[in-house]
Amino acid sequence: MTAPVDLVWLGPAENVPPWPSGSVSAAGPSPAGVAAALDPLLAGASSSAWILFWGPSAGSVPDADMLDRVLGQPGDVFHAGLALGMGGLPRLIDFVAPMWMLNGDPDVAIEATSWRLSLAACLVRTDALRQLGGVRTDFRTMAGAGLELGHRLVTRGAFRPGTSLHCWGRVRRHPPGP
Repeated sequence: MTAPVDLVWLGPAENVPPWPSGSVSAAGPSPAGVAAALDPLLAGASSSAWILFWGPSAGSVPDADMLDRVLGQPGDVFHAGLALGMGGLPRLIDFVAPMWMLNGDPDVAIEATSWRLSLAACLVRTDALRQLGGVRTDFRTMAGAGLELGHRLVTRGAFRPGTSLHCWGRVRRHPPGP
């Protein structure tokens, strides 16, 4: 592997998968748990250039070859939000700002730019999180926390059109969220 990658596991602590690429933090399935696991990494406990958030809903953690392929591409954030059902969320946007330029979703089968990030399969450059902040504890759901983080990364500069917020397609596909 070209760079060390720390894993923030979103499943139960007893089910943490083997991870030889960096440190492992078991966060559980809540935004508060993810923030608690992430804060020490961002405060300097980690020297890894990347952090991988991964949950059981995305299937098996990626192997070293897959990570190398992803890390070989330009960008700061790679995720599988649309493939994991984040398309069209939050639905309230359809009523408040249906013509908003970021409201449309590309087909999940193509690599595309999307702010609709799922923490269940998300690889982020550590420095981007250090500069723009991690997962906020104000949210009760992982979906809400992921959408806010994706939107913040777009609006605060981690987004370079066509290169930064890629949908990572090699995960279990889920229908759009409720």
